[in-house]
Amino acid sequence: MMHDEAKPDSTVLRDLTMTEMPYGKYKGRKIAQLPVHYLEWIARNGFPSGRLGMLLSTAHIIKTNGLEHLVRSICASYKAIFIKELRSLHKSGKLTYHQDIERLISEVE
Repeated sequence: MMHDEAKPDSTVLRDLTMTEMPYGKYKGRKIAQLPVHYLEWIARNGFPSGRLGMLLSTAHIIKTNGLEHLVRSICASYKAIFIKELRSLHKSGKLTYHQDIERLISEVE
């Protein structure tokens, strides 16, 4: 009988940079931006179930093992794509004011 081997989920690092903490002291902050002391506190008290718990656990492992460069490289890639898309929307007239672009870009930088 063959066993299915677990395959890596290529969306995890991306989701760390895009998923916001839904509750608590750091509600609204991206999981990748949570401070390590908070992740350690969650680890001591038990990670929640489901995908959120897996993302928090992954962020904890990354931050406590000095692997944050993995997340930073993903963030840089998505920022570049996002900024390119904003500029394209501006050229097409879907964003009518230059200030809209500048504000949105400043939010991701």
